[in-house]
Formats: sequence, structure tokens, C-alpha cells
Amino acid sequence: MAQDVFSSMGESGRSGESTGRMGDAGRKVQEAADAATRKVQEAADRGREKWDEVKKRSLEDVFGDTREWIRMNPGKTLLGALAAGWLLGRLLRRR
Repeated sequence: MAQDVFSSMGESGRSGESTGRMGDAGRKVQEAADAATRKVQEAADRGREKWDEVKKRSLEDVFGDTREWIRMNPGKTLLGALAAGWLLGRLLRRR
């Protein structure tokens, strides 16, 4: 079906112009998709590395770091707790 559309464009006399724009758009979409794929892969790799670091540490170290982060960022902690409570409330209310 797509080839029918492109072949009809060619018959109208504007095939070079239309196909050129379609090719550029397709390339840009492919480049954006490739960039997004790379970013997701990088984030996944960082997550795996962080998880490996956490697994190597003791539970007391993790809790200590968490407490320290909470003390340094009380506003973010409060907002996160509110968001988690709201989300949990929404999920439980629907059941």
C-alpha cells in the first residue's frame, strides 16, 4: 500500500521533492530513535552498575547512606513520600 502512495507521487511529477523530504524525515526519525535507544541503554548500564555496588555493601551502610540523604534532602523526601502515598491510595481505591 505504501508503495502505491509513493508510486502515485512519482506520477504527479513531484516525486523527487516528496521522496527527498520523506527520506530526510525518515532519517531524522531513525536518528532520534537511535539516540533514544543509546540513552536507555546507558541508563540501564548505570542502573546495573549501581545495583552491583549496592549488593556489595552491607545493609547498615545502605541504611546509613539513606538516612544521610534524607537529612540532606528533607523536601525531596517529603515530596517523594507524598507522591508514593498518593499513588498507593489511587491503586488501592480502584480495587
